[in-house]
Amino acid sequence: MKRIIIIFFSVLLLHHQSKAQNSRLTAVKVEWEDFFTTTFVAVNCDVFHRTFSNTIETINFIKQSDLNKLSTMTKGFIAADEKNIDVRGTITFIYGKIKVKYCFDQFGLFTDNQKFYYNKTLMAFIEKKLYPRGFY
Repeated sequence: MKRIIIIFFSVLLLHHQSKAQNSRLTAVKVEWEDFFTTTFVAVNCDVFHRTFSNTIETINFIKQSDLNKLSTMTKGFIAADEKNIDVRGTITFIYGKIKVKYCFDQFGLFTDNQKFYYNKTLMAFIEKKLYPRGFY
């Protein structure tokens, strides 16, 4: 019986350690279209890449200081009642082999293609990195 308990706790500890390693943010990829680009219809997540295929820009965050900030900002998603979004970018959080992707508009509305969220802090960080001199 004692051996079974030791094995059980060993397996539990190993599982917890592997899960913790997978939850560490290792990179973030932001793809975006200029926020001033206009379209005749709202662009949703499913057609973002196809709509802006020739003009999408990309920035990758791998510096630990940026990843620490971004990791903290992932806790700032607030549920929104919105049902429509005019997508101008995607942000992909990479946790080892696991990728979590959100689409966003220029006003700080995000979606994971199921629910909608606001995250003004994350949007301010993205804007500062994409437009270091400001919008004008």
